[in-house]
Amino acid sequence: ALLMEYVGEKQDIVVDDVLADLRAELGTHTDSASLRRALTRVLAETEPPPNHLFSCFSGNDFSLFHRMIENLPMAVSWFDQDLNLLICNQIYKDLFDFPEEMFSGGRLNLERLFRFNAERGEYGPGDPAQMTQLMLLRAKENKSQLIQHVRPNGTVLEIRSAPMPGGGFLTLYTDITEHKHAEQAAVRNATYLRAVIAQLPQALTVIDENLNIVLWNHLWEEYCGARPGFLYDGVTFEEAVRHLAENGEYGGGDAAEIDAQVSLRVDLAKQFTPHCFRRQRPNGKVIEIEGRTMDIEGKVVGFITMYNDITDRLVIDDLKQAKEQLYTICNNRLRNAETGDAGYQNQRRYAATDCTR
Repeated sequence: ALLMEYVGEKQDIVVDDVLADLRAELGTHTDSASLRRALTRVLAETEPPPNHLFSCFSGNDFSLFHRMIENLPMAVSWFDQDLNLLICNQIYKDLFDFPEEMFSGGRLNLERLFRFNAERGEYGPGDPAQMTQLMLLRAKENKSQLIQHVRPNGTVLEIRSAPMPGGGFLTLYTDITEHKHAEQAAVRNATYLRAVIAQLPQALTVIDENLNIVLWNHLWEEYCGARPGFLYDGVTFEEAVRHLAENGEYGGGDAAEIDAQVSLRVDLAKQFTPHCFRRQRPNGKVIEIEGRTMDIEGKVVGFITMYNDITDRLVIDDLKQAKEQLYTICNNRLRNAETGDAGYQNQRRYAATDCTR
């Protein structure tokens, strides 16, 4: 009752610490007089946490604060300037698999927690004493910190620590294992995608809604007339078009004409309209360019453009067309010869010979 009365007047007393000291002071004496004398001495010698730490709490407010952090979806710990634990929630204990008995029976110092972790391999192989001291030095730096820690069981924690006014620090621990796995999967998928794009038999670019070229293969440089290695992370569509214009790919001209060529193509690109056309390069090559928009939930977020060198295909098409025309001429001559005069055999022989050339 005396203890509760005293604590009711001074909310900054850590009750567990007082009880632990009281047990040590009493020993085997349990009568009420010994209890009162021991309690008086313990309370007189107890150094409470700095007042400013709990100045915002009184009575039920501190209990409310404790309930609040217990309901947070992350682990929380608060250590004073002497690295003594002031408060933590159950998630903190569970996240690190701390035994519950560590948090009973008196003041708990951060060094003890670090040493416990070091001895069970939480920080990897090495001397537990040295690792404990290294962790303590980091904790005493009294500055904001943001680190990631991978536990032996594979759990990935994001740990944010911020110093408190007058000393001590508050730390938040978030389990980001799923996020980290998703991040790693995204990196792998991006690597696979780039590998596939690099092996495509046609040139390709992917441009976002801000006209940044975010994906490409180096066939684009060959097909469109850019210097080898021109494309790089962060290059814009406008920079790429200007590079081609300055290389004479759009007809060349002075600075004003090049600016006009670039502006025209940038303005067209901003419309994000599907398109397909052919462009004949100064070297005679013919490139077929087809662009399609990319949508996410109905919103245009860029477009993908494919470039095919169809020069050889056009030559083959011209040869096929010429061959078909030749066959048509030959058939017409044969039909005319079959309905002609006495020179039928000679004309047929001539037509057959002409068609085999």
